Amino acid sequence: MADPLFDLQSEANGDLAVTTQGDFGLATGEDSLNADLKRRFGTPVGALFYDLNYGNPMLARLSQPTSQGFEAACAQDARACVMADPRVVDASASVTVDRESRSVFCRVEYRDSSGGSGSLEEVKVLV
Repeated sequence: MADPLFDLQSEANGDLAVTTQGDFGLATGEDSLNADLKRRFGTPVGALFYDLNYGNPMLARLSQPTSQGFEAACAQDARACVMADPRVVDASASVTVDRESRSVFCRVEYRDSSGGSGSLEEVKVLV
């Protein structure tokens, strides 16, 4: 029989963390911010009926032709997505398009209001 605590820990999406007492609790601080940014980064703008501005505008761009300036526009969208979280004070993004595999590699580095920093790396497929 599988251990339910191991299943919970291995399938957690970043919302749970192990507390100093060894229990599971909600993630806080940098762990929580990183999990929230990953969720925001993977959500198309307008997908949440209760917050139509939440999400990543870059995802809509992935179905458009990759014309000149495409990478810069995607990087601007990725940065705007991360900066929409009020805990983020600064961010930079770089995007590289691999036209052969029809994929977009995006890296975002950010600083948060508590003085911490982090990064996200995502690969998206052009449609």
